Amino acid sequence: MVVTRFAIIVMPEPTPAQAGRLTGHVTPRAGLATVVFTWAGTDLDAAVTGALREIELAGLRAVRVADNDWVTLMDIAGRIGRSRELVRLWSIGRTGPGGFPPPLNPGAKTTYYSWLEVAAWLRDQAGVTVAEPEPALVIANLTVRLRSIRQQCPWPRRT
Repeated sequence: MVVTRFAIIVMPEPTPAQAGRLTGHVTPRAGLATVVFTWAGTDLDAAVTGALREIELAGLRAVRVADNDWVTLMDIAGRIGRSRELVRLWSIGRTGPGGFPPPLNPGAKTTYYSWLEVAAWLRDQAGVTVAEPEPALVIANLTVRLRSIRQQCPWPRRT
């Protein structure tokens, strides 16, 4: 059996009664809170879905699922035990097989990449052994963020 810890950021900061309804460890912070769930099993999708349902039933709103997906070139280098310069050269196509995943925020002073995409490239194109990232957390985070954006959007909603 695999034991996985994952964190969900919730708003507003839970009252003691709301925190008591959650099975995760709650760390409040300035109007929001991080709830860390420890889960044992093989179906992480079901665990995250259950945690999100638990949060909603407690009267809270999930705003992020911590997925550790956004990484810098330095983060990538650290995760694979290679130099930042080598990773930078891969990212600009100066060395390696080419086709490095594009940054999530092109043109920014500090660029970020999707670890999910980079790990696949490292494994499939560069022959580097990396731990499998957990797509369930990335998908859950994107879903939570999309729901939050949709609830706040100004354009007319379909009925």
